[in-house]
Amino acid sequence: MGPWAALALGCLGLQWWVVHRTALPAPDALRCLNMAQTIRAHGLLSALVACEDQPAFPLLVQWVQEWLGGSDPQRWLLAAQVVASISATAAVLVLYALLRQVWSTKVAWLAAAWAGTLPVVARMGADATEESLSLLLWLGSLACALWACQSQSAPKTLAAWAASGVLAAGAWSTGRLAFALAVLPFACWWVGEGDPRMRSRLARVSLALTGFTLGVAVLLHSWQMALGPQAPGGALAQVLGWTPKRWPVRLAVETPREVQRHLARAFHWRTSDGRKMAFWKKDPRATIRIQNPGRFFLRFLEQWAQAFHYLAALLVLGGLALAHRGKLPPHWLPCSWSLHRLLAALWIFQLGFLLGGTWYDRYISHRYFTPLVVLSLPWAVGAGGWLSNQLGTWLENHLLWGHHRSRRWFSKAVSAGMAVALGGVCVLKWADGPEPSHLAHRRAACWVAACVQPSDAVLHTRGWTRLWAPCRTYLFSNGRQALADPQLKFVVVERRELQSDSRRAQTLREVLQVAGRLVQVFPASKKTSGRDVLVFAWSPRRFAEHYAKRPGAVVSRASQVPIRKTAFEPTLPSGSAHPGHQPPPLP
Repeated sequence: MGPWAALALGCLGLQWWVVHRTALPAPDALRCLNMAQTIRAHGLLSALVACEDQPAFPLLVQWVQEWLGGSDPQRWLLAAQVVASISATAAVLVLYALLRQVWSTKVAWLAAAWAGTLPVVARMGADATEESLSLLLWLGSLACALWACQSQSAPKTLAAWAASGVLAAGAWSTGRLAFALAVLPFACWWVGEGDPRMRSRLARVSLALTGFTLGVAVLLHSWQMALGPQAPGGALAQVLGWTPKRWPVRLAVETPREVQRHLARAFHWRTSDGRKMAFWKKDPRATIRIQNPGRFFLRFLEQWAQAFHYLAALLVLGGLALAHRGKLPPHWLPCSWSLHRLLAALWIFQLGFLLGGTWYDRYISHRYFTPLVVLSLPWAVGAGGWLSNQLGTWLENHLLWGHHRSRRWFSKAVSAGMAVALGGVCVLKWADGPEPSHLAHRRAACWVAACVQPSDAVLHTRGWTRLWAPCRTYLFSNGRQALADPQLKFVVVERRELQSDSRRAQTLREVLQVAGRLVQVFPASKKTSGRDVLVFAWSPRRFAEHYAKRPGAVVSRASQVPIRKTAFEPTLPSGSAHPGHQPPPLP
């Protein structure tokens, strides 16, 4: 079996295993699926008006779903996971082709195989988000750019830069920082390979900029043609990730017209203290945005190490230190130092751009480091090879006592065992099974799906019910539409969402006390009782009596039980389970 086939089969098998063991996809997958369904039902332009995401990944999901057939939510999730898994596997293969231009075949293969086992890459198929497609396009653009730097033919160089621009613009339309590849023409000029005369350098830079710009223009023109001649300017801006001004207000997809007529009245609903109800997507008390510069920098380093799964981060630093001191063997070092300097320039630029962008948003996740991680793994492979050589030498001197033939095979066995151990450390990340809170949400979603009809509606603060229930599912950010819907039947929340002292938690507590009745509790684990999932049966009639008939009314303080931060602890009363339904087994 060749290296390409081994990488492809190994990555696909790992992606399938992680998907099989994962209870729920990433929350961002719901937005992608929502947009893919809207594209199929109403077209691309209407989907851009109704949704906030960029359309590249949802468009692929919609095509795959048409090929798979069926219209149930599980088919849509399967289509998204198929696209994400194939994109992640293809990204590993492209990484192997890219690294072969700079390092030896052995180092490139080991680095690509290790990249496929890293949790940040192995999780892409299960998350069913656009990150895998973005990584594939980003690496493809970089591989084309490096091939253009090595080409000696002007037409081939122009074609390679044009392909790099097309792939970079495609990655840009998935919502990632792929436009950092615009630095590659300047890095090519800085390397200055070939004729050192300024005229030759200027010719190469002009050729690179022309080809790259031409590729970007071709893809943008293709998007404009796909949107149609009647598309407003804000449509193409949203494809590129820009927030257009004066864009129509987005509502929940497929909201009935009778619900939309009540939305003006819903904006006047008040809580018991006279303030407007808060329908925020997340609880501000549980925010993960960091304002302190010192804490943010420590968080930045922690997420960088987590993206490497910690061990690889130490090996990368060790590989750079060993190379600086000249202790790495030649076969572990780059074969082309000029291309390595080009990658290093891009790496530094990407790191600085990432640091500035995350500091602006005050939010950092280990997923953002994926491009930097996969480009750094050859140095980790070099450090791992050096460690295996040192370990093999020590064991040979103490165990084999001079048997030359045994020494040779023993050294190879130690190196292979070291490589398997390093990859196994990453694979064992998924050996513990699904996260308990995700299992609780999935069981709650399956239970609700067995109790509703297609005409009903469900309010799920995390939104995962829409993957199993055949009815409308509202997020809490669309809470006004959900509470105004006369077909709303269940409300699904986490216990900790009711225990906060924020306005969002107060809104949840008060509306559930008015019109909710606890019918099921799905425990997460004994250590994280705050992550338990609660299912409330909803009464639109009782809610209308308090709010809908009186737009500016507030709930009487005398009719409410005083609620403090941890006072709201709902318990399941005897005989309150939904009649005729038991929680179905987990699929």
